[in-house]
Amino acid sequence: MKLLSWGSGRPDTGMDATKAGMASMGWHHPDLSAILVTVGELGGGALLILGLATPLAAGSILAIIVDAWLSKQNLRPEFQYKTLELETLLIGLTTAVLLLGPGRISADTRRGWATRPYLGSFVVLLLAAAAAAGAWVWLHGGNPFH
Repeated sequence: MKLLSWGSGRPDTGMDATKAGMASMGWHHPDLSAILVTVGELGGGALLILGLATPLAAGSILAIIVDAWLSKQNLRPEFQYKTLELETLLIGLTTAVLLLGPGRISADTRRGWATRPYLGSFVVLLLAAAAAAGAWVWLHGGNPFH
């Protein structure tokens, strides 16, 4: 778990391990990167579970998963699809939730902006892509495909 290592007794859990992992993958600001990824995953995940602010929650998770995909791809110069299957699947599923909206039992089900398809969903999709690109350039330092 990125945030806590309650009772695990393992050195590879908690924020220190997350910071170390971010640094080992080439993130220039591992402290800030670890905080942003943890807040994004916990906040976005909690909101998705509740079905609350679904487009924003899915957009947050999507930006994080795209950067995770890029991080794994950047570890080796050749394209390594086999090790990226999970992230690729998660990108597709999160995009589907973002564009299709919340389900019938979500907290967003009666909100007008949650009706799909909705222009706001496409705007959030573009914002998620911009957030992923911005985080990559600013916190990782450059073009992921060089």
